[in-house]
Amino acid sequence: MIDPGLVLDGPTRQRLAARFGDGTGAWCDALPGLVGLLSARWGFTVEAALPGGNSSRTLRCRTADGRSAVLKLVPEPELAAAEIAVLRIWSSAPGVVKLLDADLEHGALLLEGLSPGTPLMDSRRQITLPELATLMPQLHLRLARNDFPSLAERMDFLFQLAEKRRTGSRAARFVTAEHVRRSRQAALELAEDGEKVLLHGDLHAGNVLDAGPERGLVVIDPRPCLGDPASDLIDWVLCPTGPAGRIK
Repeated sequence: MIDPGLVLDGPTRQRLAARFGDGTGAWCDALPGLVGLLSARWGFTVEAALPGGNSSRTLRCRTADGRSAVLKLVPEPELAAAEIAVLRIWSSAPGVVKLLDADLEHGALLLEGLSPGTPLMDSRRQITLPELATLMPQLHLRLARNDFPSLAERMDFLFQLAEKRRTGSRAARFVTAEHVRRSRQAALELAEDGEKVLLHGDLHAGNVLDAGPERGLVVIDPRPCLGDPASDLIDWVLCPTGPAGRIK
């Protein structure tokens, strides 16, 4: 019997409702049953909940053959479908987390567990610019088909989300609606320039894990889109650097 409190706690439920709306409640109520169904089908046991959870619920698992895995459950079918599709495209890339199995109908992904699997934002390890230079070409593929949204669409969504969070917050005193409007316009203009390659779309330090000395850096949680490869580097360009080009 899977503990419902382990599957989904109150704060995570609130974050999911804030992101996807109150209609997420029925999905949250059904989650323990879904995890039980998937654990029987895929042969894993749930060990612990993982932190985070603004747009999904993730649980650390152990497969029947003893491997570490992560069960990711996504309330919005389109997000799950895009992530499943792009992980399959990147299946041979060592710098991308491996998709072990998927159930698109239920928005469920079974992903490999990584060791130590520490997000770089929480890790003391300083990465180098050459490490990033090795990672990026694995992601930035040229596709024959345009099955993913454009970078401009991705930027527009991010500004809609930013405006939703800004309204009524303390930041509204300093970041006005006019600031957001002008920034959005500039971002959309930039998004139309450059090459059109496959992008991660959300490549900040929380979505890059330290997978140990043999595997190196591994990305998770893509929001795939098509556009200028430089956009995936924005967060990293803003990071302070130390000696020998190490990112602090």
